[in-house]
Amino acid sequence: MADDLPYRVGGLLYMPAFQTNIVPKIRDGSIPCLTSIAFCLEDAIRASALAAAEASLHGILAELQALAAQGTALPLLFVRVRTPEHLAHVLEAFADVRGIVTGFVLPKFDLGNAADYLAIVQAERAAGRRILVMPTLETMMIAACDTRPSVLCKLHEMLAPVQDCVLNIRVGGNDFSNLYGLRRPATATIYDVGI
Repeated sequence: MADDLPYRVGGLLYMPAFQTNIVPKIRDGSIPCLTSIAFCLEDAIRASALAAAEASLHGILAELQALAAQGTALPLLFVRVRTPEHLAHVLEAFADVRGIVTGFVLPKFDLGNAADYLAIVQAERAAGRRILVMPTLETMMIAACDTRPSVLCKLHEMLAPVQDCVLNIRVGGNDFSNLYGLRRPATATIYDVGI
């Protein structure tokens, strides 16, 4: 990975995988300073709509791939999957457009799923298809003071063998706010809450 790639992520714009109007916006440059996008297939999508969201996202990525081939500069593109099994499915189902995807956001990353996620990362690397991931810390295992230190140390140990594939570690501020019972009005941001 390029030395500056973790810094080029910048402000990551999350959107549901149904956001088809993003293609003309990228083409026309109508979102100033857009550095990166995460297309969400996780909590922004109901389970009953997942197949349709995947089909929508595949179409979006195909359109963006065509734009890139014409010389259009694209933001960094990420896909937020649901589970390790879903990551394996997306890697296979999106094989023809994978080249346009910078990496994958791994939600709810903790000791309950880290080994499964990292096994996929290692298998891809072993097959010569290194993928970049951004694990997101946002579960009670991390939020709780009594488990946080040991869990973080163990996750650090588990991530070490694939650190070249870890673009950055994200923190789910909204999920932590919910776990802590913090609420905010629609006019405030997570930064105003001060979690």
